[in-house]
Amino acid sequence: MVEASSDDDCGVDADWQAWRNRTLNAILIAVCVLGVPWVVPDILARSGFSSGLRWAVVATYLLAVVITVSPSWGFRIRSGLLMAVAYIAAALALANSGLAGYGRLGLAVYPSAIIVLIGSRIGWISVGLSLAVYGVFAALATMGLLEGGEGVAYAGVSTKPWLLQGLTLALAMIPSVVALNRFRTHHMRLLADERRAKEQLQEEAARRATALESLGQEQAHRKRLEERISRLAEEERRLLGREIHDGLCQQLAAARLHCTALEDLLESNQDPAAARARRLRTLIEEMLEGAYMISKGVWPMGPEPESLVSALQSMIRSIDRQFGLACEFRWRGDLEKVDSRIAMELYRIAQEALHNCARHAKARQVGLLLTSDGDKITLEVTDDGCGPPDAAGSADGLGFSIMAHRARSVGGTLKIEGAEGGGTVVCCTVPCSSPAA
Repeated sequence: MVEASSDDDCGVDADWQAWRNRTLNAILIAVCVLGVPWVVPDILARSGFSSGLRWAVVATYLLAVVITVSPSWGFRIRSGLLMAVAYIAAALALANSGLAGYGRLGLAVYPSAIIVLIGSRIGWISVGLSLAVYGVFAALATMGLLEGGEGVAYAGVSTKPWLLQGLTLALAMIPSVVALNRFRTHHMRLLADERRAKEQLQEEAARRATALESLGQEQAHRKRLEERISRLAEEERRLLGREIHDGLCQQLAAARLHCTALEDLLESNQDPAAARARRLRTLIEEMLEGAYMISKGVWPMGPEPESLVSALQSMIRSIDRQFGLACEFRWRGDLEKVDSRIAMELYRIAQEALHNCARHAKARQVGLLLTSDGDKITLEVTDDGCGPPDAAGSADGLGFSIMAHRARSVGGTLKIEGAEGGGTVVCCTVPCSSPAA
């Protein structure tokens, strides 16, 4: 458990608090380990301390052990007790060594360590406490009220040396405490600035994550909407093609039959109007063929699984008649699992690729290969024309963009590259079933 001290560390991040706890634990362990050589002689009554001081040393050491093994007390309580142990140990050393030695050194060092570990206010309190402890012991020593250790005599000692040593202690301690206090204040400001910067970065990261999530949802929604629109458009085309095929084409076929009967009747009667009836029948036949072509163009696919192959064959014949473009069509694999929407998009891609070959690539021969491995289907169109376009804004470049969009709409990919020896290769790979909307 990490606790903040009552000093000026409020709001400091958890890393600093954790460092203070680790440092406090290390100091306590060091005190317990290094204190063993001092405590054992006292227990065995072999040290230079008097009997009263010996038991005070043992009690102080036991208090340090208790603090060490009680991490649940929290940083505030443990650091306060450690400070008390430190000053008790310094006082015992001062009482035993004649106000010299490591006791006086501890009084000079404690404030600096306390400022770094606990805080500025407690550090300045420790400065006053160090001076007060030294002053009290100096006064007691000069008055002969200290028991002292072996070989230590305070009676009749002048107070001037103690006052001079106290002044020296203050001159050595206060400047270092001031410097450490300024350093620590600056360090705490840097930590606060770093914490605020981290919070701002986390807030910005959260905002961007929310924006990315919203963007992803918007893109998914747009993709579903595009797929829905595409399906509706294809359904409308299918219905329109069926209406033209089952409505207009059948009516024109009936009109052709009536016109043929009329033509036969007029010819049997040797009526000159038979020639007009013949021209009318020819016109109706041309209209009927045009209506069938429109029906096929609007919805070229049939309900049977092999309709993609037959639709591509029909398109190749139409392009051959229209442009005189020689095309070799091959197919292999199981095409029965191809989804109707996938088949329609492949047909449109092949249609766009063949029209590009005839209109823009100036190709003389085209190869069309359709393969399926059961999971995905690949359409490859190869020509011997002038190669792929350099600019995406050109007419055939726009056609390639449309083909790529069609491939992406059904979860596929489109690759366009130059063929060996000249020409263009258009390769489209799509799954055999449409992705879930």
